[in-house]
Amino acid sequence: FNIDLILCDWNMPNMTGIDFVKALRGSGQKSNVPIVMVTTEGGESKIEEAKNSGANGYLTKPFTPDQLKSKLGNFLLVK
Repeated sequence: FNIDLILCDWNMPNMTGIDFVKALRGSGQKSNVPIVMVTTEGGESKIEEAKNSGANGYLTKPFTPDQLKSKLGNFLLVK
């Protein structure tokens, strides 16, 4: 199956979103799929950590539909 985009929270059971991003990027599988962190964890240091781990984007909750569309529009083409 095709995966066009992964939305990932920072706070997940069993592993953090950062751990997930690092594991996926390190596996070589789907390494080209964009990952956008969607989380309540804000702040420049968190955003920088996510990007350094391999996330392509970051969106802090709560967000508006327009903010979501704007962020995801950077990674997806409307079909």
